[in-house]
Amino acid sequence: VTKTAPPEEPLAPIVLDKDVYEEVRCSISHDAVRVTWRVPRDNGNVIDAFAVRFAEACAGAWQVATQVEFSEAGEPDYHSCRVGGLRPGCAYKFAVRAHNAVGWGPFSSPSA
Repeated sequence: VTKTAPPEEPLAPIVLDKDVYEEVRCSISHDAVRVTWRVPRDNGNVIDAFAVRFAEACAGAWQVATQVEFSEAGEPDYHSCRVGGLRPGCAYKFAVRAHNAVGWGPFSSPSA
């Protein structure tokens, strides 16, 4: 019996700041961060998309990230994206969710 349900909730994403990201791969602008997460269980249907949302850490409302470049994170069970269009000097929190043929799974807990 094939289980058909939306993907499970991913673990909270990890946010790499500019300094860490530059050491690992390439430069990144002052208004963007790299967000990495473990791909959740797909529940029998291939995951075909991810959505990322963000909010200012102090009390901002959640917004859908639209300036996003998705990529595999270099490790088999991880994906990442570069989220741009952020205000320099602000602290942010991020959450991610996955989609399959059945629909969207729940958002992860926010990044720390």
